[in-house]
Amino acid sequence: MESKYKKLSFWRQKARFLFRVLLAIGFIVQSLKFLEMYLHYPSTVELEVVQPSEVELPAITVCNINEIRSTPYCDEYPEYCGTPDKDPDFCVRFAEYCNLVNTTKKVTFKFKLLLLTLI
Repeated sequence: MESKYKKLSFWRQKARFLFRVLLAIGFIVQSLKFLEMYLHYPSTVELEVVQPSEVELPAITVCNINEIRSTPYCDEYPEYCGTPDKDPDFCVRFAEYCNLVNTTKKVTFKFKLLLLTLI
């Protein structure tokens, strides 16, 4: 028995071959377009910034970021510590801090620098 494909005419074989080549080219083009879209990773981001006029408490958390206590640190490195009343610029810039705490308490300069960077 002979195969069906051997009985096909010469032009029909060429047409099938051309059709398969076109299918392969279409597959490659579509794959490349999909790969390009995938690598660009298009995304849409909607961002809405809202600043409420009133904040429910406790919406703000204050954390102590000082990893060491000021008393032993100031005993070890007195040149890096001082009281707010010795630094007039500190109390001018942070009057609320000077009014709330005892001005004889030593404050590390690290804390002063942190407060200065927050402004």
